[in-house]
Amino acid sequence: MIPLVPLLLGIAPTVASWILGDKTGGAVEKVTGIAREILGTDDPSGIEAAIARDPNTALQFKTALIQAEADARRLEHEAILAQIRDVQSAREQTVRLAEAKSPIAYGAVLVSAIVLVGFAVMLWLVIREEVPVNQRDMVTLLLGTLAGMASSVVAYWVGSSNGSMQKNAALEKALAQK
Repeated sequence: MIPLVPLLLGIAPTVASWILGDKTGGAVEKVTGIAREILGTDDPSGIEAAIARDPNTALQFKTALIQAEADARRLEHEAILAQIRDVQSAREQTVRLAEAKSPIAYGAVLVSAIVLVGFAVMLWLVIREEVPVNQRDMVTLLLGTLAGMASSVVAYWVGSSNGSMQKNAALEKALAQK
């Protein structure tokens, strides 16, 4: 199916990016399904011949690919919005627990402190001390894991950037209008 890539780059760039990205299997299956349904073939040379032969069929094929691309983007947007709602819900829960004077409200603070202190200590040890050769892989893995956790802690407390928040608001508005 790789011969389809140049054809797709001209017809539906996002579909082509699926193929060039990590969604290869699903994208190829989707494109070949559309080609079989509309053009009667999933052979790259047969697709090119069918498109060259009939402009109306070519337009129908291009429209179906664009619709598939739009559907994929809509699903991605819905997943992002669900993630935003999840984060917002977690923060609201923390506020409600704090208002109720529940000790559970300090759970996020405690976990955040443990992660950040753990990352700082581990980073200090790695910089300050020579890591034995037989432990370098383990130390690197641990430091990388703690760095990811520290990044998540900062994202939780600081939130996303203003541009990202504007994008999310625009996505919510666009999806609400549908």
